[in-house]
Amino acid sequence: MATTDRHARHEECAVIPDFLLVGTDVPVLDQSRLLDQFGDEPDIIDELRELFLDDFPQQLAKIRAGLDANDANQVARAAHSLKGASGTFGAERVYQVSLSMEQLARDGKLEGVTMGYDLLKDELDKVVAAIQELNSGG
Repeated sequence: MATTDRHARHEECAVIPDFLLVGTDVPVLDQSRLLDQFGDEPDIIDELRELFLDDFPQQLAKIRAGLDANDANQVARAAHSLKGASGTFGAERVYQVSLSMEQLARDGKLEGVTMGYDLLKDELDKVVAAIQELNSGG
């Protein structure tokens, strides 16, 4: 019944973004997703990795700029792009945070996106560390 209680509290509050409920049981990086799709083509996995690493700082900067300009459309577009890239790459926690941020921005609730920005940055740092560990053979 704890889940019900949590959802009841969730409904009572004005805005508790879903990304605050992302569990630590969700992997930072799910390599199995990439291996299922491209396991026999390691060059594609390497290319996706490089594309993700090149693109996410740009999308993060667009989210920050959109927040600074109070531009919900820009925030939603950048969060959508980051969501797609992270989903393809298997960065499930980044995917979930980006999805919540996109939905909040589309609803005009930029205060919720602002709350999640640092969490998104932290999750992206974890993905980069996981990629670096994979690259080093760890």
